[in-house]
Amino acid sequence: MKVPYHIIKHSNNCIALVFNNKIKIKNLSTNETIELKQDEINNSKVRSIAFNNDASVLAVASDDKKLKFWDVKTGVCLSIKNTPKKVNSIVFEKNGKRILIADGFGDVYRYTVDNSVEEGELMLGHVSMLTDILLSNDEKYVLTSDRDEKIRVTHYPKHILFIIIV
Repeated sequence: MKVPYHIIKHSNNCIALVFNNKIKIKNLSTNETIELKQDEINNSKVRSIAFNNDASVLAVASDDKKLKFWDVKTGVCLSIKNTPKKVNSIVFEKNGKRILIADGFGDVYRYTVDNSVEEGELMLGHVSMLTDILLSNDEKYVLTSDRDEKIRVTHYPKHILFIIIV
């Protein structure tokens, strides 16, 4: 039985397709496709993916609480970070050097893409499970949505909160 794609993301001339723990990246300029070699033993389902601005790096969060950064051209894993909880959503900062993750316990953490050993920096927290995260174009605000149908706008990187109830 063929498994349908459950996550599709695009950036510049690349499209990333996810089905179970398999990730394919298609370069629309060259028509080349690469498959990222996830851990076959672990077989952990992918929860969220995001490209950096120039589509040179793909961030992948999976059920095993790992955050992996992949080189899009070569398919090589650049670094792996451990997250405290399962990640629901990912967004890169414009410079592509840091990433924000939203987890199932209502917290937003910031990680660097490099190979350093680090724990994520807790940026803000909510009471309810976060379902999505966005960073404004000017990077002054973080927008989060949660399971309780609330959208929150927070100054970034300072933590002054505005609540929008939908």
